[in-house]
Amino acid sequence: MPLADYLRSTPFRIATTYAGLFAASVMILFGVVYWLVSEEMTSELQSVIDKDIASLMAVYRERGSEGLKADIEDRIADTPKGDSLYLYRDKDGNAVSSNTPSGAPVLGWQDVGTILRSGRHDTDGAAEHFLARGVQTADSFLLVGRSLHGLKEVQEVLLRALTWALGLTAVLALGGGIGLGHGALRRVDSINRAFREITEGHLSRRVSTSGTRDELDRLAVNI
Repeated sequence: MPLADYLRSTPFRIATTYAGLFAASVMILFGVVYWLVSEEMTSELQSVIDKDIASLMAVYRERGSEGLKADIEDRIADTPKGDSLYLYRDKDGNAVSSNTPSGAPVLGWQDVGTILRSGRHDTDGAAEHFLARGVQTADSFLLVGRSLHGLKEVQEVLLRALTWALGLTAVLALGGGIGLGHGALRRVDSINRAFREITEGHLSRRVSTSGTRDELDRLAVNI
């Protein structure tokens, strides 16, 4: 039987319609999960950054600019490359302590794209993105950030899962629709053959039923 007949069959159209509805439901569900996970992980990063800034500001109040500079240098030295971002500018706008290329100071939350550095020496030039917050002290500027690498990885996993789910939905819908269409078309062809024979004068001919008592069985009984 030609493939076009299967594609035009009612069971195939029903199967593909439900597959489309299921795919839309999956996309909405994954969209909600994607948003919730992203929001939760971002909120956790913001909390960590806020605590780090509060700790640094306490050092600044107790020990002044030199104490803050020394504390940031220690944190840069103790932090694995690519995990955290620190930028401290003095009152003249000079980058005093930093593990990132200097940029224009921006207050508030921001997504910082940068090139990783170790102290003041360029490393492999690997690009990285950080969630960062810039704050103004009495006479200086402080930027603290955390890598978004973990968040990006989770988002990529969710997107891959969505792609696989939609792909499997399409394959199952196509296969199931063709299978259902094949069974329905075979029964319709049987009814058509019997009907032609009856109209040709073979009045003893009867249309077989499947025993399911569905609409095709009722049609067969009526004929």
